[in-house]
Amino acid sequence: MSMDPAKIKTKAAISKAFGNALKEARLNKGLSQEQLALQSGIDRTYVGMLERGTRHPSLAFLFAISPTLGTTPVELTGRVQKFLKMKS
Repeated sequence: MSMDPAKIKTKAAISKAFGNALKEARLNKGLSQEQLALQSGIDRTYVGMLERGTRHPSLAFLFAISPTLGTTPVELTGRVQKFLKMKS
């Protein structure tokens, strides 16, 4: 089963927007990727892949990192929407 190319672009745009939102939130907290990973109980390389838009976060991931970033999953996804609007 192949995906519609338009949906692939949309998925890629969302992943990139999430990466930008994650990086912005992390830097606002003054955290390195390694510090965020250690404090959230996740792998450091995963944070980098997310920030580059090469991986897609799970709902569990959003809940795991939000407290470390001093935000909520809802606020974090709101940042994603902001980046998507900036791109269009």
